[in-house]
Amino acid sequence: MKTIGDRSYYDTWEEMVEPGRAGLLVIDQQNDFTHPDGYYARQGWDVSMLQDMTPNINRIAKAARAAGVPVYWSQNHIKQGFVSDAPVWLATHARTGLTSLDQTDFFTMEGTWGAEIYEECDVDANDTIIPKLRSTVFHNTPLEGLMRANGLETVVIAGQVTEGCVDNTIRGARDRDFYTVLVPDAVGSISAERHERAMMTWTGRVPTPESRELAEFWESKAE
Repeated sequence: MKTIGDRSYYDTWEEMVEPGRAGLLVIDQQNDFTHPDGYYARQGWDVSMLQDMTPNINRIAKAARAAGVPVYWSQNHIKQGFVSDAPVWLATHARTGLTSLDQTDFFTMEGTWGAEIYEECDVDANDTIIPKLRSTVFHNTPLEGLMRANGLETVVIAGQVTEGCVDNTIRGARDRDFYTVLVPDAVGSISAERHERAMMTWTGRVPTPESRELAEFWESKAE
């Protein structure tokens, strides 16, 4: 911990992720985005990075639970009939295959298999699922309230996609005065180029311990 004048702040990622201070947030690791039979894969998009990072997510989630760190999984939803889409989101979704408001073959439609957490993710009964309708997990969800209620100061971020919901959630967390830690080998995208560009934005601005380092730290704090 360091001080400026009579005020102090955490200076290392280890201080920030100490059990009792941090929660682990896994963003949108869902079947439609990650599974080989999901919407992204059916469009011919490369989901290999999203699949390959799953073991790293599972390891840090297991270590977090052992240390008493809450684990949150966000779950992107689009409501049937696209009634949850403002015009700006209709335009965005039109670029990814939306052609009709009656369309049922689209990603993470509420109540479908594709919207469920990816089958290879180890979700525990005591973890918390956070449904969301927008990019940042902090928009109109209970996440901030749950973290404040538990006295948490830090959000540790894993999941997808790096240049989209991950990036926006980092910004949302910082705007709400949470410390933010990004796990680089537990976040990913369908575009390696966009992933790397987004990582360049945050490397050096927020702490970025690898999943192995983070897991070993939490394992050492196991209750």
